[in-house]
Amino acid sequence: MATLNWRGLINRVIYSLMYTRQLDDQVVNQVADMILKERGLTGGAQAYHDALSEAIKAGQLPDTVDSAHSEPALLEFFRKLRDRLDSQRPWQPPPWTLVPIGEWDNEPQRAIARIDLTPMQVSSQIPTPPFSSLPHGDGSLVGLLLRLANGQAVGLLGGAEKDSRVTVLQRGEGGDPIATIEAFAEATGIPRENITPLVS
Repeated sequence: MATLNWRGLINRVIYSLMYTRQLDDQVVNQVADMILKERGLTGGAQAYHDALSEAIKAGQLPDTVDSAHSEPALLEFFRKLRDRLDSQRPWQPPPWTLVPIGEWDNEPQRAIARIDLTPMQVSSQIPTPPFSSLPHGDGSLVGLLLRLANGQAVGLLGGAEKDSRVTVLQRGEGGDPIATIEAFAEATGIPRENITPLVS
């Protein structure tokens, strides 16, 4: 692994601990979950496992991110985090991954469901980064692209207004829209009662 690569991943882990006072087992589990589900710490479990191993082997930390925690405390935390990742093998793919918003226009898509939540509520509940303005748009619409673990891509479309609701778009040709709705609900944890199908 290239030096800059593992150091960059370690810096991400350190940054995620910015507001953490104690590096206890609960924090180990939380950070491992962030890595395994790619929630804030993206790149895959293997990449982070390798980076943690490199940092432990080096016995020192990158100096590009400040931390309130001492170097020995962080290195011990990295050992526990690596062990926690090992205990979760074989690593399962995350239930969903983000697709760059720039790919919005790359595939045909159709509306299949309505979520009775605002874009802010959806991004908070899943959770994801905030919805982004659509490429080539005028700023009145915002969206998010997800690829589910089954390979199906979905678009989430909302308005820029605070009280707008979100429409689920099935991307690509074919596919059972009801199955996509069920897979989306399971992957994101959005309650099924908040999702109204627009197809039958």
